[in-house]
Amino acid sequence: MTDHIAGRKCALYNELSHMTPYYLHHASPEEINAKSEAIFHLNNIKLLCLYFDKIFIPIENILSFANRRNMLVVQQVVTSDQFKQLLELGIVNLCGWGANDSGTMLEKGFSYATKEYAHLKEDKYLKRVESIARINPLVTRDSSRFDIGHDRFLLETLSLLDNPIYRSNLENGAGFVRQFYNSYSYIGSLEFYKWMDSNNLAEDLSSAFYKSYYRAWQDYCYQNYAPVITVNSERIRYSYGEINIGSEDNPVFVKAMLYSPAIFMRFLDWQLGRDVSRKLIRLSPTNIQTIRNGDGAWHRFKDKYHSCVEASSDIFDLEKEVWHLRHELDEESTKLILNSLFENRIHKLGRSGIVDIISLLSLPLSWLAHVFNPAAILAFVLSHLFKKTASAPFSKEAVPFYKKANYLARSAAAMPAV
Repeated sequence: MTDHIAGRKCALYNELSHMTPYYLHHASPEEINAKSEAIFHLNNIKLLCLYFDKIFIPIENILSFANRRNMLVVQQVVTSDQFKQLLELGIVNLCGWGANDSGTMLEKGFSYATKEYAHLKEDKYLKRVESIARINPLVTRDSSRFDIGHDRFLLETLSLLDNPIYRSNLENGAGFVRQFYNSYSYIGSLEFYKWMDSNNLAEDLSSAFYKSYYRAWQDYCYQNYAPVITVNSERIRYSYGEINIGSEDNPVFVKAMLYSPAIFMRFLDWQLGRDVSRKLIRLSPTNIQTIRNGDGAWHRFKDKYHSCVEASSDIFDLEKEVWHLRHELDEESTKLILNSLFENRIHKLGRSGIVDIISLLSLPLSWLAHVFNPAAILAFVLSHLFKKTASAPFSKEAVPFYKKANYLARSAAAMPAV
C-alpha cells in the first residue's frame, strides 16, 4: 500500500469487518438494526474522507463473516449506493494480500472467506463484491504470504485476560494460537473463532477473546502498515498504540486514537455547528468530493488538522519532561527549556501557538495536572489553532474549506442513508 501514498494521508479502516467484536459476541444476531449500523460505518468513512486522501478496506474484512449479526451489517454497507460511489471516486480502495496482482488477491480473499462459516457466504453477495472489487484494481496490502508476527500481539493481549475462573480456557486459547501459528505461520480470525465455537466458551469469555483478536490486529496494523494510518472509533475503546508516520531513519510517532472519526466529528460540530456538520455527512460521496477538489482549500485544511494531531502526540510524550521540569526547576528556567523543547519537537505549530501552549503548561494547577491524555491535548491544541471567537473566527488555513462545506451543506440534497 505504501506505493500508493506518495505524500498523501491514507487510512486503513478495519471496523467494517468480520473481526468487529461489537457484533460477534451477541447471542441473538437478528435483533440488530443493520440499517442503523450501516449508517454508522458509512458516516465514519465519509468523515475519514474529509481528512484523509484515501481509505483502504481489506477485501477479506467484507467477506469473512463469522456470524449472521456481522454479515447483516457488512452486507448492508457494501451493497449500498454510497459505498459504490466511494469506490468509483477512488476515495475507498479495497486491498488484498498474498499476491501482487488483483486477480490472485481477489481469488485468495474468496478462498479464505469460504473456508469456514460457508453457510453465511451467499452467492449473490459474493458476486456483488467481485463486481465492485473490479471498479478499481485491488491494492497490495502485504506482498508476503502471511502476516508474520501477528501471533506475538495476540498472545500478549490474551495474557492480559487474567481471570482465574477461565484459567484453563485462557491457557488452551494461547496454546491453540501457538500451535496453529507454528503450523501455518499465521493465525487467522476464522480459524480462531472456530476454535472458540467448538469449545463452547462462556459468553463473557468469548467476548473477551473477540476483543483481544481485534485489538491485537489493530496493534499489528499500527506497526506493519504505517505510514498508512489504522483508525478506529471510540466504540471499541481507544488504543494508545503509536503509528510511525515518518520513516525508519526519521520516525514520527503519533497516538493512533487521535485519528478517530468520532474525534473529528466533534471537531466539525464545534467549528461548523452541529446542524451543518450533520448535514455534511448525510450528503452523497459525489457531493463531498466537490469539497476535496478544486482550489486546494481542503488540502490546506487537512494538512493543518494533521499537524495538530502530530503536535498533540508530541505534547503527550513530553509529560515526564514537563513534570520533571515543574518539580526540579524554577519558573523562568522551566519556560526557557520548554520553549526549546517545543521549538525542536513541535515546530509545525507556529510560534504563536507554542507561546500560548507553554504559558498554560507552565501553570502549576493547569488542566494538564488533572487530564493528561492525547484526546484532551488535541482538543486543547485545536482550540488554539482553529480559534472560533469574535476576534478570530477560524484558523485562516481553514476558512476557504469551511466556506465550501457550509455552502454545500446548505444547498445540496441529502442522500438516502443506505
